[in-house]
Amino acid sequence: MGVVGFIAVTSGREERYNQWGEIGAIYLLEAYKQKGIGFQLLSNGFEFLRTKNYKKAYCWILENNPTCSFYERSGGIRILGEIKVAEIGDQQVNEFAYEWDL
Repeated sequence: MGVVGFIAVTSGREERYNQWGEIGAIYLLEAYKQKGIGFQLLSNGFEFLRTKNYKKAYCWILENNPTCSFYERSGGIRILGEIKVAEIGDQQVNEFAYEWDL
């Protein structure tokens, strides 16, 4: 079958979240969505962060991301008031954050 998805976790990169774990990236091929694989990837990422003694995790999400419901179904709560502007190519986009208790 090969690789169908991945997750990248790290310590929080923002100063205000440096005591939290961060989901830096999570990706799953379209054909493998809605099969529980994304939740398993996220669960494995959270488990790894727990082994490093993190109690909370967060992830930045592009505004209007069609997978926001995935983060919400996994227990993620949007951090109100947290918005940052990122550049993708020559376009500026807004991102907001979700958080989880580990």
